[in-house]
Amino acid sequence: MMNITIKRFLGYRRVSTGEQGTSGTSLDGQNEELALLAVNMRAPIVLDFVEVESGAAEKEERRFEVARLLNAVRPGDVVAVTKFDRFTRDLEFAIRKVREILNKGARFISIAEGEFDRTPEGELKLSIWASIAQMERARIRDRTHGQKVRLRAQGKFLEGLPPFAYLKAKGRDASDKPRRLVIDPDRAPIIVEMFQMCVGGASLLDIVRHLRANYTGLRFTNTWVSRVLHNRVYTGQLATTPVRPRGAPHYFQGSATWMTTHEPIIQMDIWSRAQAALTSRRAGGDRASRGSGTEYFLMRSLATCGVCGTVVRGVPVHESCNTKHLGYYVCRHRTHPPEGRPRCIKAPYVQQLTADAEIERFTLARLLEVRELLADAPEPEKKGPDFDAKRASLAARRTRLVQAVAAGKLGLDDIDAPIAAIEAERADIEVAAAEYAARASADTVEGRRAALAFVEVVSAAWAGLMPGERRSVLAILAERIVLTVERKVEVTWRDASDLSTSVASARPELVTRLVEAAPAAPASAPVLAPERARSRAAKRTPPAGRSAA
Repeated sequence: MMNITIKRFLGYRRVSTGEQGTSGTSLDGQNEELALLAVNMRAPIVLDFVEVESGAAEKEERRFEVARLLNAVRPGDVVAVTKFDRFTRDLEFAIRKVREILNKGARFISIAEGEFDRTPEGELKLSIWASIAQMERARIRDRTHGQKVRLRAQGKFLEGLPPFAYLKAKGRDASDKPRRLVIDPDRAPIIVEMFQMCVGGASLLDIVRHLRANYTGLRFTNTWVSRVLHNRVYTGQLATTPVRPRGAPHYFQGSATWMTTHEPIIQMDIWSRAQAALTSRRAGGDRASRGSGTEYFLMRSLATCGVCGTVVRGVPVHESCNTKHLGYYVCRHRTHPPEGRPRCIKAPYVQQLTADAEIERFTLARLLEVRELLADAPEPEKKGPDFDAKRASLAARRTRLVQAVAAGKLGLDDIDAPIAAIEAERADIEVAAAEYAARASADTVEGRRAALAFVEVVSAAWAGLMPGERRSVLAILAERIVLTVERKVEVTWRDASDLSTSVASARPELVTRLVEAAPAAPASAPVLAPERARSRAAKRTPPAGRSAA
């Protein structure tokens, strides 16, 4: 192979951004090996193709040098790399591109693995080394992901640029990376002002106009303001598990694991109240626009499908075409299934009048029940789980693994999975400890008194509440509302220990409205009968004589 005269020598060198300084894969090291091979092959023309990009298949459209090399290949050329995984780490890409080079009458040589040709042995060799390169890429990805999981479990910030009003903490030197967030004192007041305006009832547009009028040099948009107001990082916490799946709206936050890692700009109760305000202003929330047709639907944005768990949508009165109905609830995934997922066919259509009357009866009955529950003092605090003992046990397990590596019994690769499991357990313990502490501090005599006062105000003011206010009350009292396949309403109510926390996060304007409406209700009948509890907006409900869909 070394003494064959060739027309041109096309050398290809590649590193991914994380490998530029790694021994054996650096660009300079690859250049020396390829130059020596070109000299030994007595190549009259040497062309160099250099690329800094990942070898993954999904990066193919960004691998411009590979595309340029393939366009330059001519019969009699030699395409050379130092190692096969420098060309690619994807099986399908490797076989397709190497065959394309060979079909053009050129040769493909790897200094480490040898020459690849179209013989049966060459095809087998190509498939083997391509598979090995892909397997190694998967192992690198797993190790990188595992390292990120461990760092996130330790409360490290790994998401690139820090959020607005935060800065990355500086280390002692270039090699020291604290991976911690610190407050930017110049921008933090902007965040505080935004949350205060949101909790106070200002819309996104009002907040944007205020920011543009008072702060120059920054670009504020509705989407940006919405992202900031939904960002839980400003409470001093970071997620150790994924928060938002790909393709989800920016305001969506899944059931991630959160831990306190840095100094907060706003307190958690302010953030919770802001989330309630933002949810109420979205389409389907408890602040429906006038004329929408569903502003008097009592369970809009609250009820979920008993089949798939999706939030149900309200369909207003419809009198056009051949379909005439009085309004109904139905699972969103039955009428508008997400792309790539089947429809929720088994989800029923539930008539709005029937379902709202049922949930209203349940709510009025619950207001009577919860008075008695809140009147009782909270139970004496029980001895909680021994979180310190669990932390000590995990620390001992980690120490034993480190000692096994030091003794030569295990390698670093052998302890990757056990260490990741330990860090995941530690994160779970911290979350459980935080939740337990929150529950223990919330269920107090003062908290129950505040919740009882709220319930009494709601009972007295129920007849004068608008549908949106009734929905807000229902969201505070109920933990979950489900429309079953049998077209029934099932409600899971909050117990006395959880109700005080739920009341504390209620919108202040709602409480003010309830206090103002309370005197209008008779003192002798604080809770009205269901048939008298119809709101003013319910008068828009069409006659019940029409057939339902």
